[in-house]
Amino acid sequence: MANLRAWRARAPFTYEFIYRRTPDVTAVDDGLCLSMAWGNSRGRMVDCFLSQGNTQTSELVQSWAQVRQSSDDVASAITQTTFDLPQRGHMGGIKSLLSAFNSDEVPVLHKNQKKDDYAHAITGLKLRDEGRVLFGCAMERVMVWTTDSIQQRESLLLLDGVDGVYDVGRDFVVASSMTGEVGVWKSASRNYMWRYNDTRRLRCDMDDMPVVSSLHVTPSDDGAFVGYSHGALAYCDFRVPYMKSVTSFAGAVRCIESTTGYCVVVGTDDGSLSLLDMRFARSESSSSIVRTYEQPVQAPITAIRSCPHDPRVFAVAVGTNVHIYNCEPRDSRCLLFTHEAHQSKVMDLGWHPSPEFSYTIGSVELGSGHGSGEFQIWRPSDFIL
Repeated sequence: MANLRAWRARAPFTYEFIYRRTPDVTAVDDGLCLSMAWGNSRGRMVDCFLSQGNTQTSELVQSWAQVRQSSDDVASAITQTTFDLPQRGHMGGIKSLLSAFNSDEVPVLHKNQKKDDYAHAITGLKLRDEGRVLFGCAMERVMVWTTDSIQQRESLLLLDGVDGVYDVGRDFVVASSMTGEVGVWKSASRNYMWRYNDTRRLRCDMDDMPVVSSLHVTPSDDGAFVGYSHGALAYCDFRVPYMKSVTSFAGAVRCIESTTGYCVVVGTDDGSLSLLDMRFARSESSSSIVRTYEQPVQAPITAIRSCPHDPRVFAVAVGTNVHIYNCEPRDSRCLLFTHEAHQSKVMDLGWHPSPEFSYTIGSVELGSGHGSGEFQIWRPSDFIL
């Protein structure tokens, strides 16, 4: 807490720090945070979904890329909280916000019990179809729920098992298999709640088949970028049965995010953060890398999210911090702001999609002990953006 007060004293006018919240430990034994997704907003009322887990779950998530073994002790849950979020500059409702998040009556929407065959960590929450459908990855399968009744409707499987990495577009879901292939599901009538068809498996034409470490469906919804554990970046067009190599990095590709125009941002395990212009992409060439961003602290990048209200701006989770960058700066200052209030590894973050809450960010940290995971909501100032 002392570090938090010192940080806020250094930057009193650059953000609105709405509140911090320790997740409800009754949902899962240890209340550690794995992922988050903003729900629908009704006026000032906002829903937020959190994926929480116990200590064994957090260990599984962080070691899955190397070990790929589950445990009978793994337990995870999805919780939902509805609260009254103040608009920018209106902090009068802060007491009601705190009381909502300190309440013991946090709804548990889904819980994987210990000793359950499906008791894998639920990670990577994603909300689609205007908030009606919630996706989550249980390491070996992609699970689909409807948010109105929170009923599980689908489990998307691959013959060799989903390998814990997936992404969702408007009409497509992509996930990697244990053998390095990529499975693609096309929604049957733009409705994820019913069924999927046109499932296909795409294999990359690399000699040494590595593990898929990141997937990202393009905004145009006609293809996906595929990042590999040995640093390669490929692109698969959903209209053709093969993938094309784009470029390569020194570390494993962990995060891929689209920004303005033809550009994507790529983050790696060794802390490299690069902006690529796909108009200059050539196979096994670095010509597509138009900018490399300096990182204040060199650590693995865990999440990259582009701002829905300003695609030039994107947020990056690195270690215990969240950095905000501008890919088209008016001057040479690409790094705009750093949120330093977290005390443990930041696992996920998200910009609120509603224009009413523009530039509002939620970020979750794993936590390092019993009940220490946190969910924080904050806003950078318009002045720095």
